[in-house]
Amino acid sequence: KILDTDTDIRISKKEQFLGIIKSPKIIVEFEYEVLKQSNSVILDVELTWSSANNHLNQYQNLIELDSQSANINWEDIKNEEPYNLEPVESYSELIGRENIIARLKAMSTTSIGSAYIYGQRRVGKTSIVKTFMNTVNSPELLLYYIEAGDWNDAKNAYNSMDNLGEKICRKIQRHNSKFSSVQIPDFQGSFNKISNFFDEIIDIDKNYKVIIILDEFDRISRDLYERGDIGQSFVLTLRSISNRPQFGFILVGGEKLEYILSQWQEFNKFKPIRVDYFNKEEDWEDFKKLIQKPTEGILEISDSAINAIYEETAGNPYFTKMICIELFNFMVSNRDIHATDKETKKAFVLARSSSNIGATDFSHFWEDGIRGKIEKENETSLKRRKILIVIIDILKDGEKIKKNAILDRCFEFTLTNDDVEKYLTEFEQRKILYTSGNEYFFIVNFFKEWLMAGGVEKIVSTFDEEEKVSINRQREEKERVKSEEILELTCINKTYRGQEITSDKVRRWLNQFDDVFDQRLMFKLLQNFKLYSDFEVREKMETLYLLVRKELRKREKSRIIDSQKKKKDDILVTYLDASPAKGGGYFTKLFANTNNIYSGNACDADSIEKKNK
Repeated sequence: KILDTDTDIRISKKEQFLGIIKSPKIIVEFEYEVLKQSNSVILDVELTWSSANNHLNQYQNLIELDSQSANINWEDIKNEEPYNLEPVESYSELIGRENIIARLKAMSTTSIGSAYIYGQRRVGKTSIVKTFMNTVNSPELLLYYIEAGDWNDAKNAYNSMDNLGEKICRKIQRHNSKFSSVQIPDFQGSFNKISNFFDEIIDIDKNYKVIIILDEFDRISRDLYERGDIGQSFVLTLRSISNRPQFGFILVGGEKLEYILSQWQEFNKFKPIRVDYFNKEEDWEDFKKLIQKPTEGILEISDSAINAIYEETAGNPYFTKMICIELFNFMVSNRDIHATDKETKKAFVLARSSSNIGATDFSHFWEDGIRGKIEKENETSLKRRKILIVIIDILKDGEKIKKNAILDRCFEFTLTNDDVEKYLTEFEQRKILYTSGNEYFFIVNFFKEWLMAGGVEKIVSTFDEEEKVSINRQREEKERVKSEEILELTCINKTYRGQEITSDKVRRWLNQFDDVFDQRLMFKLLQNFKLYSDFEVREKMETLYLLVRKELRKREKSRIIDSQKKKKDDILVTYLDASPAKGGGYFTKLFANTNNIYSGNACDADSIEKKNK
């Protein structure tokens, strides 16, 4: 209860009944109207509660609430985009990862080294290397960043090597004019000709250094890294160049990169650098900066909000930014600078909505880290997606994700027991699922909730047409409401409004919904719909009256009963709602009638004062 307030605000409803409080922390909201601009308001607040022994307790205190800043231009801010999903390129924009930048810098000092940076997609690998490039500025050191799409020819590996060699040579020529006279080799599919070009560079300046950053290296033509004459020639040239103290490579890729390089001993001198999610124990301050720094001076994002985001994303920077984009837009639309976990949870829903996110945002969970031939890639991706669908079907049925439950359903999707064992192990190793006891859980809750909220349908849309039809047919058949289910329902609820409930009537009612999945949802509503007979309702009213009498005795309220009166007139019965049909008014009269209370004592809340006179 709010006993009193400043004159600067008006609170329409000052008292709230909280009921039985089971949580150690609750939020109580009061609607208010600002009458006059003020830096703060003071509330006189009173809390009253009964303890377990029915002892009445009371707490009263003055609370001062500071206002949010009045100097924010909301019209200008609504056009801002403080959270960027694209890779950053400056040290001021990069959050965390200082230890990785330091390791890369150490490679570029006296003797150039080589490394490979790998990890799940969308964790910031490209941002790291682009920021590293901008932290070094020397005419004697060239850092050259090349994406796979800039040189890789999907149809011809020889063209790929020609493109890469020519790009590197031209970049060196442009970087320092003293190399402009060095002739670019005519590669003709032989990447090793670049060694002669580098020899001439060293002859001109033995102190000149080059680090070549090849991003998306795991997406280049397979001929360039698989065992074979082309792959061996390319890999041997990379090793030969990286063995020189003036030249080095940084290879950047997804989870598969480590496996690719492990097939060649020529890469054993390349230092591995794994980039992962933000870890709560080690990177908590950086994770907070990732959320708070972009909106510094605009939003105040509470610790509870940051904790909620971490629980949702497990520290994944990409999904964290997606949520923060929606949080920022939501807060600006409400002109509210203080974000709590309540607003954050609304941002979760907005970020997961179909218009904001699609299968491509999560595809690395089933596409990345696949080992073997390209035919195996397609097969593995398909089976991973099927297992994810099975897992979500289990969750939607209210069951726990256990291996046996997955094995029981895998045949529906033409998966073998070995498939299930293999890909569940992979999901654990790749930090997509984890186990506790004999139960599986998603590491990134945001991914799980997306799947639950319609993501499965988007995954199915990624299948080829024949597989898609087959999967949809299986899922429809599984969801279709069976005749025996309807029969079981009609045995529980036999009549409604005096009419018999038959299987045919239930089926006709369900058929008004065209979609099988909608019919299943509606049937679940029917299964959880309890029909009370008039007898059962009156029985409940009698039970409620017994509770009222018990409470009166507890409070030592004496009642004077006049034996001449046929009905009780010392009890008023009222209701709080104003719902139509059989709402509070109907059940108030029924309560009075069932328990022999004078019908005139059943009234609405507004009539209580008049009745008491």
